[in-house]
Amino acid sequence: MRHLTGKVVLVVLAMSLALMPLASQTSPEQKPSFEPVTIKRAAYGQSVKKLIGYGYQVHDFQIVGGPDWAGTDLWDIQSKTDEGNAPPPPIADLTPPGPFALMVQSILQEHFQLKIHREVRELPVYELVVAQGGPKLADDQIDTRVPDGLYDLKRGTGRIWNSRGAMGVEARAIPMDWLANILTHPTGRTVIDKTGLHGLYDVDMEWMPDAQGAPATSLIRAIEEQLGLRLESTTGPVEVIVIDHVERPSEN
Repeated sequence: MRHLTGKVVLVVLAMSLALMPLASQTSPEQKPSFEPVTIKRAAYGQSVKKLIGYGYQVHDFQIVGGPDWAGTDLWDIQSKTDEGNAPPPPIADLTPPGPFALMVQSILQEHFQLKIHREVRELPVYELVVAQGGPKLADDQIDTRVPDGLYDLKRGTGRIWNSRGAMGVEARAIPMDWLANILTHPTGRTVIDKTGLHGLYDVDMEWMPDAQGAPATSLIRAIEEQLGLRLESTTGPVEVIVIDHVERPSEN
């Protein structure tokens, strides 16, 4: 029995949402599905918008429209799946979790009657650039020493962690556009790599999050002080998902 729990979905959102372009979706006939599915309202679970974020590989700020309940009502979803379709482990790598995400799409379409379309809107974004004084990153291809705390990470993988109020990013041998994608989640904006750095780098940073809804001041400061990089605020085209129709499912 598999559950769509908060832990699994949020971990994946944190680390890999921005890595799959919206256009690269599998056609409906190729989507795997859960069978059978049990859906119930619950005090702890996932909202429709969180499920859309995971299933369609987008962040909260890329989901537009829909009724208020799509962001507030929580649902407990249970299903049997083949072993090969199990959710990814809590520490995921930076590749899209294809089969499970496609199953979530199927649940949304079949049980919530979800209909969406995609469009591009001009939204606030950040550009990731090199700060004055240069980058403070270890080039994984030159410096073979593994930073403390990264020994259990494979090259080309990373994670966002949250512990005792602090947050952090740990990654090994990733390109800068991957780092930009990772930073999109905690900043709440699309982050575009403008560093001009082309190697593979190890990243180990932490910060104390600001109050919810406040500017990411502490994160921006940590990026500059710990990584030698800087976020510059601007606007740019961002692809979004617009909810055209969604219904509460029949509970079973």
